[in-house]
Amino acid sequence: METSNNPKSAEAQYFRRLLIAVGLVLAVGLLVAVIWVSIKVWLAVFAGVLLAVFFRTLTFWVSKATHLPSLWAFVLVLLVLLGLAALGSRLLAPRLVEQFTELTQRLPAAIDRIQQHLSQSGWSRYLPQTLPSASELASSAGKLAANAATFFSLSIEAVATFFVIVFLGIYLAAAPQVYLNGLVLLFPLSNRGRVRQILDKLGATLGHWLLGQMVSMLVVGTLIALGLTLLGVPLGLALGVLAGLLNFVPIVGSLFSALPAVLLAFLVSPLHPLYVILLYLLVHAGIESHLLVPLIQRYAVNLPPAVAVVALFLMGQLFGFLGLLLAIPLAATLLVLVKTVYLQDVLGDHSLGSAQKNSAAHRQ
Repeated sequence: METSNNPKSAEAQYFRRLLIAVGLVLAVGLLVAVIWVSIKVWLAVFAGVLLAVFFRTLTFWVSKATHLPSLWAFVLVLLVLLGLAALGSRLLAPRLVEQFTELTQRLPAAIDRIQQHLSQSGWSRYLPQTLPSASELASSAGKLAANAATFFSLSIEAVATFFVIVFLGIYLAAAPQVYLNGLVLLFPLSNRGRVRQILDKLGATLGHWLLGQMVSMLVVGTLIALGLTLLGVPLGLALGVLAGLLNFVPIVGSLFSALPAVLLAFLVSPLHPLYVILLYLLVHAGIESHLLVPLIQRYAVNLPPAVAVVALFLMGQLFGFLGLLLAIPLAATLLVLVKTVYLQDVLGDHSLGSAQKNSAAHRQ
């Protein structure tokens, strides 16, 4: 009793707890700092995981259709994808390079035409008098393109990141159970079954989302290319490919892809930009939003538009182009984890999952 009431003993226990608390805070701070410093590496790892999920989803479908073993189905998927890439490069690459080169040359002429039209129609008096000339814009665009080309061709970091993503995706897709089992082993025995369920849910969600995005990119790019060609807008193939690629980034991508098409439409007639805007609205707001997106979200996570916009803005500001590309799948991953881990496991609320199952059954 005397020892427990000893002031020195109580003071020693207090300092011991204080040191433990300070040590924990420092350890957490150090962990956060290490993750933040190496965040680009983790983003590349996540991109590799996404690529592996894409490969595995295709592998599952091929294996189910052909009854091939999983490994041979994966090899077949890789060979088919490489063959399609080689065929596309053989047929389209020379023409695409030519059209993208011509695109950089025609944009200054389109800007000149816009300025002339504005001055003739009287709208120029409502615009700032310090607008850059077409030659200045062309010079700036040329310098920017040259710097970007230099960066992507010479940057060791960019090349290393690309190969890390590709090889990581291939290795993870070739033997996914090895890595999944190793990750599950990090959790207590009583929780391993639930962890595996959550990982399977994440894989299925991201896999269906990725395949849906690929279909959406292909459809959007094809429709834009055909529509621009029918409207008589030059460089329809390059603009269609640009629209399809940028469609991977929702909302922002469609806006950026429409801008050069609208500018080039001024070279045809003053009314053609309106036709081009209507075409993009028809494809993105009509066909994609009302036909493709519901099919994509039928089996994938339904990401609210406001969450998507915040994720795009935040990741783009923090981590640049790579963050912008991975913003939506990261947000979808976090949303699945919140629903499964926090709402269902922590709060015990299973009503959301039941509602989603009933909705999916109703749609089927």
